[in-house]
Amino acid sequence: VMKSYSDIIGGRCMEKLKMDDDYKDALQAGATGFSWWLYSFNHVAAKPGRYHLQSWLTDKSTGAVAQGKYEITIGPHTWFGYAAEVTQKEAQAQGTECSCAPNAIAYKETYLERLGGVDASVFNSELPGGSCDANPAPASKCITQKRVAYLSTDTAVEWAGIFDLRAGRTYLWTFRAYYKQPTKPNQFEYPDPGMWIFVTTSNSLDGVSAAADTSLTAAADTDATALQTVAADGTVKIEQGNTRSEYIKFTDTAGEKYTTVFLKPATSGKIAVFTQHVPTEFMAYFLVDKDSGEVIFPSDSTMYGISEAQKSLMGSHTRPGKANLNLFVTLVSLCVASFLASFL
Repeated sequence: VMKSYSDIIGGRCMEKLKMDDDYKDALQAGATGFSWWLYSFNHVAAKPGRYHLQSWLTDKSTGAVAQGKYEITIGPHTWFGYAAEVTQKEAQAQGTECSCAPNAIAYKETYLERLGGVDASVFNSELPGGSCDANPAPASKCITQKRVAYLSTDTAVEWAGIFDLRAGRTYLWTFRAYYKQPTKPNQFEYPDPGMWIFVTTSNSLDGVSAAADTSLTAAADTDATALQTVAADGTVKIEQGNTRSEYIKFTDTAGEKYTTVFLKPATSGKIAVFTQHVPTEFMAYFLVDKDSGEVIFPSDSTMYGISEAQKSLMGSHTRPGKANLNLFVTLVSLCVASFLASFL
């Protein structure tokens, strides 16, 4: 299999895989992907948190340490019966979710125009490179985030995160439409027409999760198709003890392929954000400082809702009837490979 799909490209042994124009995932349709071929198995994150796996490649003839990103697949493949379904489910049943590389385009950092034009600098900030001996890499922002049971039976909350922000700064929160129609290159769509959010000041998610659930779930029951309750200038309301959710109505993709709102904290500190949909569905899991361009990732985050595989290991949980959850399958290979990029 490896010989059929790999080649020496730029001195590196790479997988080169051209997707058909009618490939089922429109993001990848017609695209050519490149990946390293390296494998491992049976690694499961025991607890949510930050894990570091240090590995490196050396030149066989000189002993020099190679720099760059490479992939180690952890967990069984879904391709061509490499692993039975029961084995896949067991490997994918860990109670965590990768905070980055949410789709194949972001993972391979190619064809970024298909993600509404997200800038490549985001990935450099998320997964910085370095050298063991001369230039140690800064801490990676790719971490495992908790995936827990829903907050309530009818909850509309799918994700929550804590951002550390500074007073007097303006932060851009951008939601991007994805490439959806291979036969119409200019056709982009959002997974949803808009999204309810709940934002408040808090040092922890648990301390405000009940208030967020009550407010956001009640708001999601209303007809928001004609609403845009975020301020006319696009500024999200931030205040301590907030009880009000706001709706972001996404722009028509005939124009821009993204929608941006602004966070302007009056005081420095931690901001808790709860969302109706998972921000990675819109490449909206980070903020950008408008003036400096600094990319701000959550210091803590939680996914709500567990997979069928997790239920079998963690006990049964009732799935909400009103939440429109669009969960990612836990692709362990994508998640862990994101950790491994250049701790060299």
